[in-house]
Amino acid sequence: MKTFYVEAGHEARHRGVWYGPGILVILEDGEGVEVFAAANGRRGACIGSYTYMQLDATSPPRGLRANLMHAAA
Repeated sequence: MKTFYVEAGHEARHRGVWYGPGILVILEDGEGVEVFAAANGRRGACIGSYTYMQLDATSPPRGLRANLMHAAA
């Protein structure tokens, strides 16, 4: 399992569900997430689509922030 928070100014879509800033996204092996720019609260262009294998908590992509509590466990 990998977990990331959505950063301010962004939204994420995982399993068809939209996640706003500050919301925790939980991914299981084989899943993916799409990250969108959301300036001023308005969803814009997709800035990245990432598979579980591509995501690394030590170097999260733009728009996602590592869940340090989970990484420390």
